[in-house]
Order: sequence, then structure tokens, then C-alpha cells
Amino acid sequence: MYKKGTTKDLTGLVVGRLRVVSFNSVRNDGKKNRFYWNCICSCGKEVVVRSANLTGTRTKTISCGCYNKERTKEANRGNKYGRREWEPIFVLDFCLIPLSNCDACAIIDRVEYEKVKNYSWYKSRRGYVVSNKVPLHRLIMNPSKREDVDHINHDLLLNTKDNLRVCSHSENCKNRSNSIGVHYLKRNQKWTAYVHDKQRIYLGLFDTEQEAFESRKKAEDEIYGEYSYDKSMGRR
Repeated sequence: MYKKGTTKDLTGLVVGRLRVVSFNSVRNDGKKNRFYWNCICSCGKEVVVRSANLTGTRTKTISCGCYNKERTKEANRGNKYGRREWEPIFVLDFCLIPLSNCDACAIIDRVEYEKVKNYSWYKSRRGYVVSNKVPLHRLIMNPSKREDVDHINHDLLLNTKDNLRVCSHSENCKNRSNSIGVHYLKRNQKWTAYVHDKQRIYLGLFDTEQEAFESRKKAEDEIYGEYSYDKSMGRR
């Protein structure tokens, strides 16, 4: 409870959009007491603010947060990479989604438009099409939390259902470039190859890189089936 004389009474003080209405509490952070005040913003929202953030000369809290949101929205107005709303581009049975942080478009089936239209989509650092809540491929396929969604041909912008499949994490890991799993052993002056299927399976030693590569490719097709990299890419 606030006691007169313990700190300056800020009731009635107006800072930016905030008006102090009453004392809230005093909290000790282990070094000194810090005083907090109940404030109401001009937008109607109530917030609790520390004394130093109301009276300090360096950093002041001047709103409940609505001011910064309005500034960001205004700064992004007319900025093609800051857009939230987007216009679909329909081509035959497909819908192209302009991404908010680059000039690329994601591609989905036309029938999926209603499912995705209320999200703002952008390209992540890993190349996936995502919103701030869900990746596009997961929204379209709706897998369980324990399931992955695999881009069959590895084009992360192509999110049509014929390029997506729900699978386990281990199955998804199999659909990788077959350039891995082939190594040269200096000590033996031979090439070795291996694949993973819950554990590493060695395929032997080979005189040439091509022989090792072909051995891995054959084993990958036999073990991974439709999830092998070549079959996913439509290669034979």
C-alpha cells in the first residue's frame, strides 16, 4: 500500500497517452524498492508502469503499446515488403501467393485459398513459406504434432497437395540429396558408402567414387522406397 512520503505521488500525471490513476505496488529487486502505478491509456487499455518509466529522462513509457503498433503500421503503408494484406493471383487450378519479404510467390491449389487468405505469408531463412503462426505446408496438410510434411520435389515454394505428403520425421529425413553417404578413405585409398535406416548401414569399400555412389543409390531405392531422393525428384 502506498504511504505518503515514501515516493513522489504520481497520481494524475499525464505522460504521452498515459494518465496515472492510482498506486499499484512496491517491489524490491534485491537492491532497492521500485514503485509501480496503475495507468490508463487514451485507447482505454489499463497498464501497470514503473515510476522510472514515467518520470525518467532517458526512456519513457508513453502508451500501452498502441503507439508503436500505429507507427509500425504507418511505416509499412505502401511498402511492398511490409504488406499484410495480399491479392491472390489465380492461374488455372493454382493460386499464387505474393510473399511479404521478397518478390517470390508461393504456389498452392486454387481450392486452398479460403484456408490461407487471412494470413500474411513470408519466406523464412530456411526457405519455407510461413506466417507468424503456422508454416503454409502444415496448414494445408493439417498433420498431427508428431508428423512432418515433406516437399516431395524439394521446391519449398510449391505447396500444392501433389507435392506434399504427411510422413514421419525419419521418413522425411530420407528424402535428401544422395550426395551424402559417400566418402574417400585415405588410409585404404578406397571409397566407402553408407545409408541410414535407424542406424548406419555400411555398404562396403569401392575402387571409385562412382561405384560407391551407385551402391548407395541402389541401397537407398531398396530401403527408402518412394522416399528415396531420386524417386522423389522423378529420376530413374
